[in-house]
Amino acid sequence: MNTQTGSCLCGMIQYRFDDEPIATVHCHCVDCQRVTGSGFATVFGLPDQAVTITGEASIKSFTLTADSTRQVTRLFCANCGPQLFTRADNNPDFIWIKAGSLDDSSWLHPTDSCWTGSAASWASPQNGLTHHPGNP
Repeated sequence: MNTQTGSCLCGMIQYRFDDEPIATVHCHCVDCQRVTGSGFATVFGLPDQAVTITGEASIKSFTLTADSTRQVTRLFCANCGPQLFTRADNNPDFIWIKAGSLDDSSWLHPTDSCWTGSAASWASPQNGLTHHPGNP
């Protein structure tokens, strides 16, 4: 895989990686709906050590108990605000990245929808993807 890059809206936080994502999903949990202001978040996951994060702005974090009852930490650019990354306490060596923050997302192909049991009626999970009512 070629090096992939991404950033926050203002560009003060950047990241890069060379590994293929382990998973790419549309997450329909209530938290992802709220954090995106939409029906779901498209995210992909990588081992933490595969991602290099750099930048001039600091990263703020917010930890909460998610639908799964696990502690989830959402990481934001302190300057412009968008969420870029998510970490879950059950897998601290893994990072989820918001697909919309990629510089080029044309290569990304979600294969699953998770937390479809809490999907908004107007944002139903896509046909052709594996659906998981809860956490996959």
